[in-house]
Amino acid sequence: MAIDAPPQAESPPPAPAPSRGRGPIVLIVVVGLVLVAVGVVAFVSGDDAGGSGEDPQQVVAHGRPVVPAAPRPAFTLTGTDGQPWDFQAETAGQLTFLFFGYTNCPDICPISMATLTAALDSLDGIGAQVVFVTTDPARDTPERLSSWLSNYPVRVVGLTGSLDELEAAQRAAGVTAAIAEEPDEDGDYTVGHSAAMLVYTPDDLQHLSYPSGTTQAEWMADIPRIVDESAWSTSPGAQVGDAYAGPSASGAAAVYLTVSGTDGSDRLVGASSPDAGSATLHTTDGATMSAADGVDVPEGGTATLSPGGDHLMLEDLGSELTPGDTVTVVLEFERSAPVTIEVPVLTYDELASRIGG
Repeated sequence: MAIDAPPQAESPPPAPAPSRGRGPIVLIVVVGLVLVAVGVVAFVSGDDAGGSGEDPQQVVAHGRPVVPAAPRPAFTLTGTDGQPWDFQAETAGQLTFLFFGYTNCPDICPISMATLTAALDSLDGIGAQVVFVTTDPARDTPERLSSWLSNYPVRVVGLTGSLDELEAAQRAAGVTAAIAEEPDEDGDYTVGHSAAMLVYTPDDLQHLSYPSGTTQAEWMADIPRIVDESAWSTSPGAQVGDAYAGPSASGAAAVYLTVSGTDGSDRLVGASSPDAGSATLHTTDGATMSAADGVDVPEGGTATLSPGGDHLMLEDLGSELTPGDTVTVVLEFERSAPVTIEVPVLTYDELASRIGG
């Protein structure tokens, strides 16, 4: 069973009330149901339309607006290849459709996935990521997920994890956590889960949520409008400038930089480097330095990491850094897509002139 509730509602969504399932379904039957559903298109009037920005009614006819828009969620689960898959990093800056469901679902999951993927397959030149996260990890093994998702006409990323990891992912996406029914005498059960198809646009925000029952024709009408909406077409993108590093000592070096946001606050939450074993954000309060879980970038303002203050520490360097060298750093943000920068290494005299800058 699925719960058709949009995320970020003003009041909590109702708790799911699962019903008795019938076990696995046959995809060919689902395709037949979809073809019937596509033949009946329920157009929404302008007063009920979904949309964009301050006035969500002007872009799409069938989506539910998410106001204020929600950031692309951060969670890491396991792909069907057994490898970690970071949703925020892997989909950043891309049109993305996210659905939580399970392969033994008797109706909502296969219908929702079939109508969306059929629409994407029929629309030329639409680049999009489709991600399906299981809410039934006991039965949805990576092999089962891979086999089930291969029936759809476009590539779908399948993700799984522990129950705690999956619940955390659902919370991050703002949907009601799934609840499994007690198995019957045959061991069959259904899982109550959100029925919403969550849509993230290239600006890395969720402006829309689509309910169950959205037909292929409705998707084909709305998706081009979503793609063409200029306000959603680019990531707010944190801007990184004036990056430099000091010479290394004993396999460690400090990196300094300035980050500015374009439209809204952001947060530098981590970093990595192919040239170092680890990268850690450090904050300085007077004479005390400590590791930090992030650095805030205020709306319309900047965050500066400079000698004598906050900095990024690279450790376990593959080779010592000397003036004239460069080091590659990948910065990770709460809202913006990851930013890769090439950082020049300065002399100690150059660093001294920037203390307190």
